[in-house]
Amino acid sequence: YACWCEDTLSEKATAITKAKELIEELQTKIIQLTAEIATHEAEIKQTEKEIAANIESQREATEVREKESRTYDEEKSESEQCIGALESAIKVLTGAGRKKGFLETMQQAQLLSVVAGVRGLLAKPAARAMKQEDLVVVRRFLESPEDFVGAGSNMLSAAQIAHNPFGDYAPQSTQIQGILKSMYDSFASDLEKSNGEEGTKQKSFEELMATKRAELETLKDTLQSHAKDYATKTKDLAESKSTLDDTKEQLEADEIFFGETKTTCKQRANEWAQRSKLRTEELAGVDEAVKVLSSDDAKKTFDSAATTFLQVSSRARHFGNTQRAIAYNQLTSISRKTQSLRLAKIAVVLQAGGHFDQVIAMIDNMIALCRDEEQKDIDDRNFCQANQNKNKNDM
Repeated sequence: YACWCEDTLSEKATAITKAKELIEELQTKIIQLTAEIATHEAEIKQTEKEIAANIESQREATEVREKESRTYDEEKSESEQCIGALESAIKVLTGAGRKKGFLETMQQAQLLSVVAGVRGLLAKPAARAMKQEDLVVVRRFLESPEDFVGAGSNMLSAAQIAHNPFGDYAPQSTQIQGILKSMYDSFASDLEKSNGEEGTKQKSFEELMATKRAELETLKDTLQSHAKDYATKTKDLAESKSTLDDTKEQLEADEIFFGETKTTCKQRANEWAQRSKLRTEELAGVDEAVKVLSSDDAKKTFDSAATTFLQVSSRARHFGNTQRAIAYNQLTSISRKTQSLRLAKIAVVLQAGGHFDQVIAMIDNMIALCRDEEQKDIDDRNFCQANQNKNKNDM
């Protein structure tokens, strides 16, 4: 039992120490995980905001680009119509003033179409950049187109002649053609510029969207990583709390068991020590009794026992003065002190006049039993110590 006590208390002491260490580790881990989870929560919220902002910026950029594209398409269509009108007007007016009787051969509908087309161009931004004197000529053409294609078209003012690339004798139709050609070039240049700007805006938009989409994918990956870490650590936190509760509960049970076992083992150790002491005293008393009974006087007493103790009264008187009485008193005293029933039994046999050989045989048996008990305790102790040494070596 002492060996079991030693092993059990040692194991429980180790378990208690480890449990306290584990509790401290778990408490530190729980604090750390709680802080990390809070950080991940903040990171998740921030990343979700950034994702929403990215998506919104893409939407706004797309909306702006679509609006710009619609405006460009409208302006482009309008510019192409203006250029077409100018091109048509220039074509119709080509040859005016060079062919006799031009009005007679030009259809009235064509002239009206030219006038209508040119009138619509004056409201355009490109027309506003015209020189004032050219604008005056165009307006005059719109008011009286026949003056520029009829017989009187050769009557030019000095100001008109100055801007006429054909000289003093150029017809007015040629002059208006030059102005319209200049407008044509201006509209074409503006359209080309607008096309270039549209291409640049589209390219910038595509680059911006590519960047935004790449950022969005990165943000989504980041969000997924934060969410995964959050889930993992949340699970770890729950398991750590559960383990902490279980460990505390087990520690409490181990400490109670350790205390109770220690008390019980101490009591058993005291009992074993007392038993060993009593057995030693018991053996010592037996040795003294054997010495007394082995003396020559004792042997003579045993040999004459049949005649010496015929009467009870005389036997009692004679018993008190013999070696048998000394041995009896010795055995009785030791049996009372050690509470040994075995010694008491021998004492009774001795008092009753038992034969010497019988008493000695009983004593020998008792000594053998005591030695066996003692050897068994020693063997158990040695076996326990051997196992303990083996366990230590295995560790």
